[in-house]
Formats: sequence, structure tokens, C-alpha cells
Amino acid sequence: MSGSLSALLRALHEAHQRVHLLHKEIEESQRAVRRLEQQLAEREKQLRQLQEEIRQLKVTLHDREVTEKQLHEKVTRWQQQILGASTAREYQALQSQIENARIQLHALEDEMLELMDKLERRQQELPEREKLVSETRAELHRLEEQRRQRLEAIQDRLTQARADVAR
Repeated sequence: MSGSLSALLRALHEAHQRVHLLHKEIEESQRAVRRLEQQLAEREKQLRQLQEEIRQLKVTLHDREVTEKQLHEKVTRWQQQILGASTAREYQALQSQIENARIQLHALEDEMLELMDKLERRQQELPEREKLVSETRAELHRLEEQRRQRLEAIQDRLTQARADVAR
């Protein structure tokens, strides 16, 4: 009798261990999915930040282009006014304004070149970031499908283990 009790207790213990291991496997698969979801969320956030940075660079570049156009128009207007200047003082003031505008234009053009360079670099990063998000999303779907299939198998094994414990 003690042999069969011992065998029964051993079988019960093994069944409990299987149930425990199956629960751990379920928890680990949940953690893996959560980690991948967090990774996906972070990559999507980085992609949105990059897209926003590109948008801001375009807006800033457009603002600089408008400012450049306005400065060119002022220089043209002052150059026309210079032709009609009646005094040396008026001529000198217009000449000074033109020179200051040209200095501003030079600085503005340098800034615009830097903005265009930065914009181009960020736009080149965009496809790679989009690809990372897409790949992570696909990996998450694949993992979720594997997890679903694995959970079905585990559920069957859990039912069997619980039935063994109940006997």
C-alpha cells in the first residue's frame, strides 16, 4: 500500500510540477509579447519624432525662404531708391541698408544650407525607421500567432495535468 501511495504522491507531485511549468511558460510568453510591444511603441515614437522633426525643418526652411525673398525685394527697392537719392547722406543711408541686408542674406543662406543638409539627412533616415517599425510589427504579429498556438497546446496539457491531479 505504501508503494502505491508513494507512486500516487510522486505522480501528483509531477502533475503539479507540469502545471507550474506550464504556467511559467504562459507568463514568459506574455512577457515576451509585452517586451516586443514596448519595443514597437518605442520605435513608433522615434518614427513620429523623426517625422515631426522633418516637418519642423520644412516649416523653418520655408520661413527662411520667405525672409530671404523679402530681403531680396528690399535690396532691389533700395537699389532703385539709391538711383533717385538727392543727398549724399540719403545715398549713404541706403548704401548702408543694402550692405546690412546683404550680410543678413549671406547668414540666412548659410543657415538655409545647413537646414537643407539636415533635412536631407533626416529624410534619408525615414525609410530605415519605417522599415524597423514594419519589421517589429510583423515580428509582433508572428509572436502573437505563435503564442496563441502554443497557448492552445498548453491549455490542452494543463487540462490533462489537472485531470491527473484530480484522480
